[in-house]
Amino acid sequence: MSKKISSKRDRRAAHFILQGKGGVGKSMIAALLFQYLQNKDVEVLGIDTDPNNSTFKNYGALDVTQLDLLENDNINTANFDNLIENMTETTADYVIDNGANTFLPFFNYINENNIFNILQNEIEIDVYIHTVITSGQAKVETLKGVEKIILTPSVPKKSIFIWENEYFGQIDTEKDLKDYKIMSDFEPTIVAGITIPEKNRDTYGHDISQMLDQHKTFAEVQQSQRFKFMPKRRIQYFQDEMYSSIGNALEKVGY
Repeated sequence: MSKKISSKRDRRAAHFILQGKGGVGKSMIAALLFQYLQNKDVEVLGIDTDPNNSTFKNYGALDVTQLDLLENDNINTANFDNLIENMTETTADYVIDNGANTFLPFFNYINENNIFNILQNEIEIDVYIHTVITSGQAKVETLKGVEKIILTPSVPKKSIFIWENEYFGQIDTEKDLKDYKIMSDFEPTIVAGITIPEKNRDTYGHDISQMLDQHKTFAEVQQSQRFKFMPKRRIQYFQDEMYSSIGNALEKVGY
């Protein structure tokens, strides 16, 4: 099947945001990644599969589609099949945000139905998994989520991006993975790490929180009268920093 290519890559891509621990920044990662791809003139579609906290969908400027995949604690196979069918008919890359409550049934369904292999080898869409590690009380749980993904045989090699969310403090991901005794399993699947850096909570942290709480894109912040001159400048610096980090990571897979 002939496809229009949406970037300088010769294949499309599906970016899955996966982590079993809630409240660690998955939807923020989805929004950052989506905006970066859009900024690079990549045709991209956003899908929010979180039935409880549709944070990604709430970014009105991104025109994200809400897809209810969970029904009575089980995957709604018809809706999931429609998602795959949609991927065969469009020309876009995808950013798919998955909630903590749907992580296990979603991930189990993907594995049982060999979805990653179908996407890569039949539909010719490269699969990338973006997961997150944080510090503080959630560190162990996020490491468990990473371990669940890494130890799954159907996960493609060189497909995982580790996002280090330093909101609760700085992270030494390599040390944490070694201490958790999964570094040897981790290495064959990793593409790159992306850091969301720790910021002063009274300046950068406050401005970024305002942007996230209002579900505003970077472009909307710059156009908004609610954000004054200095907050706009700090958010611009944060955007530049994140786009540089995301770009360095995605360059490894041809973006």
